[in-house]
Amino acid sequence: RRVPEGHTRFSWGWVEETEDRDGEIGAREEGKGGQGTEGKDEAKIKKGFLKKEAPPVKEEVGIFLQKAEQLVFSKVLALHEKVCDERTPFAAKYDARGILNTFLQQLDQCAAKEGEGEKYADDIELARTRAEFLLGVNFYDTEEISQGEKLLKEVHPKLKERSAKGSCHEELMDCMNHLGMIWSSRGEMAKAETYLVEAHASHVARQKSEQVSALAEKHFTTNLFLLAQVYQHLGKPDLSAAFCQQTLDRQVIDNACNNDEWMKNATQLSGYYLGQDRKLAAAQCLAAAEVVRARTPGLGEETVGNLHWGWAKIALARLYDAAHALPDPTEEERAARERGVEFHMEGLEGYLPKGLEVGGGVLAGYEAACAEFKTFLSHINEVKKVFPLDGACSEHVMLLQDVSKAYRHLAALSGKPDDVCKMYKRRIDSLEPVALQLNPAAFDAQCKEIWYEVAEAYRDMFDVKVAQVEQGAKKIGPDKLQALADGSINAYQHYLKCFLPVPNDPETSDKNQPQGLGDARIRRWYLTARFGLARILSKRPGNDLNERRKYLAQALDEYKRIVELGEQMPFQPKDEVNFEQEIEMCREMVSLLPAKIHRLHTLHPGLSGTA
Repeated sequence: RRVPEGHTRFSWGWVEETEDRDGEIGAREEGKGGQGTEGKDEAKIKKGFLKKEAPPVKEEVGIFLQKAEQLVFSKVLALHEKVCDERTPFAAKYDARGILNTFLQQLDQCAAKEGEGEKYADDIELARTRAEFLLGVNFYDTEEISQGEKLLKEVHPKLKERSAKGSCHEELMDCMNHLGMIWSSRGEMAKAETYLVEAHASHVARQKSEQVSALAEKHFTTNLFLLAQVYQHLGKPDLSAAFCQQTLDRQVIDNACNNDEWMKNATQLSGYYLGQDRKLAAAQCLAAAEVVRARTPGLGEETVGNLHWGWAKIALARLYDAAHALPDPTEEERAARERGVEFHMEGLEGYLPKGLEVGGGVLAGYEAACAEFKTFLSHINEVKKVFPLDGACSEHVMLLQDVSKAYRHLAALSGKPDDVCKMYKRRIDSLEPVALQLNPAAFDAQCKEIWYEVAEAYRDMFDVKVAQVEQGAKKIGPDKLQALADGSINAYQHYLKCFLPVPNDPETSDKNQPQGLGDARIRRWYLTARFGLARILSKRPGNDLNERRKYLAQALDEYKRIVELGEQMPFQPKDEVNFEQEIEMCREMVSLLPAKIHRLHTLHPGLSGTA
């Protein structure tokens, strides 16, 4: 039976089809049920929905009930799984419904038989409960949800009672799963959770007391999958991820999945755990995907590419932690970081990076970071093969941004200014050519992010070179410093242009007024770029005093513009970010820069010409 798709897709096993329709119990004439036989006229199709009088039960009740397992229940399950022509998709299910309705009438006959009815009363009621359950599922499968829900709710307490006595556990699990699906499809996630949690608890208790059937385990896997969906919608991502992981683990054990889809889901789950700073759990998901990959030929290249990208993301996260002086975690945080997940498969440990089990995998020193950086590059180079710029522009830009971040983190760990500048240069060389190729109208967000990062890289490289000159550590010509400053200025200006309205837009009266600054975080990002532009303009060396005054005047205009924008679009107390401190600095620069420009000829420019 198909399970509705949610935020994560899984493939489920199928019951073997059977064409055996022989037998007396529940028998109906071929083609009389719903859409049962293609080519019948409308009158016959409608006639199939009417209840007919069931054939009389001529044999002993005990023998009749023994035959029911094969001639009713197995046949109905096979018809439920049968795939029909798209013009009559429910034909087989309507046939199954007819069999069940006939069988229920025959059970009434059995109960009415003098002597035998009392003797087999419990067996008759058991068969009735199972048939009513299958009838509820039948209505659900034919998209008659309300009637299906009614029947399932009515049979639910009967199944609970039977399950407590040792039977109908599979039916109870399936019933509660269906009720969970019905309520989740209506957006009533809390009601869906009630049924699914009850099913989960019932199965866990049964596992502790006795061995359960393979079918019950399959329904339990479905239950875990549905709980993952429901908890995602209820805003409980940790629980959703936990149930996703358990579902994946059970699927690979039972070999009840499409390996390509399974790897995609494991990689996706790894990304969630990495976002929670649980690098060990993230790596275990990817290692499990590697095990599946090793035994699965012909996987999609995108699936493999995303797997490599997952490993690159873990390496990037470890580089970030090494580059930033993070506060010591609490015992609870440390335990969470070191907590993994369990996949029952051999060979998984061989794919795990070393050191993740202790302290969350923090790298010790520059040499360890360099080794991790090489690991990062080896994976990212594989990703580039799968996501080229021409065919997958958005993905290619994202992976280039990851490369830039990796260089930035590694540069923060290096104590050599020349090595730092080489890393910044590689950041610029990877991002700037792509930014020039992108159409801002089509790739607005990507253009903003890239130009901002390029501007920062030029600015940071400029600062390193200026510090070397001022400290007398290195002689660098003014043309070199000017080129770096101009690179940063140009990139900042490209970034700011991305916020200007589209030319000839009739809805915009002021063509110089930036657009899209309603969100406080975006507004801060924009103002920070203008602040960086003003700063680099104020420091750019000039060939003479007039050129120096020109750039200082441009810096003054930028500071004034920042103050103006801050007053036009002030940050509110409810906003998570603000720009108050920077605006005060801008006001201060607005008051100081005119005097500096006026007496510039009396000031010493410094060794770098930036004073």
